Amino acid sequence: MKKRMYERDVIAFLAENHDETALSLIDSVDPKLVKAFEKADRALKKALDDICKYFPDAHYYTSGGDSLCLLLGRSHGDYHESQQQLEVCQGISKVDGGDW
Repeated sequence: MKKRMYERDVIAFLAENHDETALSLIDSVDPKLVKAFEKADRALKKALDDICKYFPDAHYYTSGGDSLCLLLGRSHGDYHESQQQLEVCQGISKVDGGDW
C-alpha cells in the first residue's frame, strides 16, 4: 500500500479487514513511523521536564485541537477565566482534543 489513505479510507479498510488494526496498517507502510512518533513523544516529555525545573506548573495544552501550546500554568483560572498570558509558544503540530 503506497497510496494516501484519508480517514474515511482507513475506516473502510479496517471495517473490511477485521484482522487489521491501525497499528498493523501503519507498520505495513513503514515500521519506522511509529518509532518516530514515540521518539518525538519522548522529546516532548524531556523538554517539559526541563522546563518544569524552573516553572513547575508548566504543561502542554491543545489550542482548539489545531496546535500544541506550551503554557507556564493552567489554561484557565479558578473561575474558568482564560489565562492566555501564560502561553509561551504554539507549535505547528496537528493535535486533536477530546475524550474517548
